Amino acid sequence: MSLVSEGLKKAHLDAVRRDHEQRSYLAGPRVVRQNSAMSASTIMMIAVASAAIAAAAAVIFLRKPAPQPAAVVVHRAVSAPAKPVVVVPAPAPAPVTSPAPAPVVVARKAPPKIERPIVEEEKAPPQRMKRDGFVDGESYASPVKGPLGFDVSLTGISSSGGQTLAIVNGGLVREGSTIGPFTVERIERTRVQFRYVDVHFFVTP
Repeated sequence: MSLVSEGLKKAHLDAVRRDHEQRSYLAGPRVVRQNSAMSASTIMMIAVASAAIAAAAAVIFLRKPAPQPAAVVVHRAVSAPAKPVVVVPAPAPAPVTSPAPAPVVVARKAPPKIERPIVEEEKAPPQRMKRDGFVDGESYASPVKGPLGFDVSLTGISSSGGQTLAIVNGGLVREGSTIGPFTVERIERTRVQFRYVDVHFFVTP
């Protein structure tokens, strides 16, 4: 700092001298020569002072302590208090139950099928046609009373010359003969078949 102050003082003095020389220059030519010589020296002094000031500033800058690094503030995270560790006991394993044995199914044999004898149902006899007291297919013993007083009396059966005849009401009749409302349909050895309208019946002697 002393060099800087001395340089400043010299610069001030030079300025004063320069001012004085300028005033002398105005007074006459002799003064001008002196002023020109002094101005050169003044310039040299100013240059030297400037160099000194620069050197002093450099020295001051170099002597200036290096900036200290900023303090690193480490923020420590405040950890929460540790929670107590609760040890939960593992659940006891479930008891292993063995599967129940499958029920043994014993196949039962079906009882032998009893074959029952087939009993034919007794069919009710078909209703036979009836007309005026005569039943279709029925046999009657002679004499037989007919409607409107026409009776049938079979007294015998005979065959001659390969022809069978019947004695009805005292006369010989053959198949196809008619006696009142009755017709002789067939002459058999022991009976004669008659037809009355649509009813067929038999007469025995």
